[in-house]
Amino acid sequence: MVIKIAYLTIDDCPSIDMKRKVNFLLEKRIPAIWFCRGELLEKRQQVVIYAIRKGFVIGNHSYDHPHFSEIPLEECFRQIKVTDELIEAVYEKAGIERPAKVFRFPWGDKGGGFDVKKGGFSPRRENHACMLCLWNRKLLCLQQCSLLHQPKCCPSPPQWID
Repeated sequence: MVIKIAYLTIDDCPSIDMKRKVNFLLEKRIPAIWFCRGELLEKRQQVVIYAIRKGFVIGNHSYDHPHFSEIPLEECFRQIKVTDELIEAVYEKAGIERPAKVFRFPWGDKGGGFDVKKGGFSPRRENHACMLCLWNRKLLCLQQCSLLHQPKCCPSPPQWID
């Protein structure tokens, strides 16, 4: 029998009351992925380290929460890369190996013409489609494989634009 585990997902972290929420979820034995904004992570690293040490997964929610359909592709990659580096640093400070790299688009706005808030596809700049495919493939693989290991079904990790 396969046991499936659902993770609660929480955006716009770390908040001022994150530690209280971590403790509540621990008490109720609810696993969660905390999608952190880089700008907030810089200010509240200690509570994120606390959450990591308690077994929670930290995800990337961009640096400062822009609408990805309204910024250049290079800025999309920068938003993700800078926050990813901050997440790596807190895992290192926590002394825990990072179990997975997960990303959630701010505002549900994936760029590439798909905007959840607007109910579907709308005309947008074409150059965002590459980023959309790249991250959707990665996230799809994380859903098909295990959240707690590097997905083997993805042929290669994303290439960062410097």
